[in-house]
This record gives sequence, C-alpha cells and structure tokens, in this order.
Amino acid sequence: FSPQSETQLLLATLAQDLPLASADLPPRLVEVLRRLLAANPHERFASAEETLHALMQAVGLPLPLETTEIRESLLGAAELCGREDELAQLILALKGAMNGHGQVVLLGGESGIGKSRLLEELRTRALVGGAQVLRVQCSSDSSADLGVFADALRILCLEDPPEPLAASVLMGLVPDLPALLGQPIRELPTIDAEAARLRLLTTVEAALLRPSGPLVLLIEDLQWARPDAIELLNR
Repeated sequence: FSPQSETQLLLATLAQDLPLASADLPPRLVEVLRRLLAANPHERFASAEETLHALMQAVGLPLPLETTEIRESLLGAAELCGREDELAQLILALKGAMNGHGQVVLLGGESGIGKSRLLEELRTRALVGGAQVLRVQCSSDSSADLGVFADALRILCLEDPPEPLAASVLMGLVPDLPALLGQPIRELPTIDAEAARLRLLTTVEAALLRPSGPLVLLIEDLQWARPDAIELLNR
C-alpha cells in the first residue's frame, strides 16, 4: 500500500486486498497466500487444519503425520485436570519453601497417572514465583550415585563459581567443569576412599545449600537413588 497517512493505511488494510507479486510463485501457492491475506475475514481459511491442507496441496507435499511426539506436546500443554488435591499440597509446600521453610514431598504412584505432568505444573509455579528449579534424574545405573546431581551442579557452578578446592572436588562429578568455568582446575591429592567419599558428600551438600534464594529440587525415579544420594538428601 502507498497511503498518505496512518489513517489511510489502516483503512486500506481493512478494505483492500494486498497485491501479490506472483511472478515467481506457483498459481496455487499464490491463491493460498491471497486467502491468508484477505481483507475480509470470511474469505480466509476457517482453521489451521484447512490452511495446512491447502498449503501442502499447493506445494505438492504430503500432509505431515500426527506423531507420538506431536500428541505428547499437545498433552503437555493442556490444562492440568483431576489432580487438584495433590497440586494444592504441592503449592502449599512451595509457599513454605518461598518463606524459608523447606520440606520433602514424595510423589508416588504407578506409571502413566500423571506424576511428571504434576511436577511440570509445580516447576512452572515455582519459576513464576521466583524460585530456582533444578531437575535430577536417577537411573538404574549403579555407578551413578552422586553423579545424578551432575546436571544440577553444572547450573549452580555456572551461576556462582565455587572456590578452588570445591571446584577440584566437584570435577569428579562434572569433568567438563574447567571448560564451563573457563579456567584450569587443580587435581586433588589422593586420600583414602572413605575420606574422599565424605569430602565429596559435604561439597555437593554445600553446593546445593549455597543459593541465597529458594531452591526447588525435582528428583525423578527416586527408587533408583544409591546410598550416597539418599544420605545427601537426608543431610
């Protein structure tokens, strides 16, 4: 459009169809664009599904299949229903944490009843409320133990770099810590196994307690947690 004023531009977009430079476009695609840009809403496509069908036909491509991932993404974005009581308990615990009164909530139940969806709702509420949220995934890998906290430790170390000694200890769980911090980290002197275990345990504990604001730690599949991870949570 070539209006002389903002008022004329507004009137033109409401009343006139946009001229399409269609020399390099297939006619069927031009028709799809024309309907998408029609000034009269009744001339446009009635739905996203109708638009998708017309567009795919215009460019000669098959309609995309509805995959499991697509369906799950829709489920994940849906409103949470049927878990009002459980959500209320989690929100009450979250309010306590925001006021400095931490606690542990165990969410149990058979597979497929919506535990992860409920945790995702809690995560969103916590983030909106200003809390930091970290997620930990336990697995049946018996060698993991405190290593299940590695991803959470990465985030904490990036936000608040640890002291040199703590960094040396945490490097056993986060081997890429020197690259993350952009500086070399000295290796620790060798000590006996029990002393090394306790040193690692107390260092991870200090890292989790270091944030000044409220912290929500979501731990998935706690049944796979190893003894040191359970001891850490108890501490």
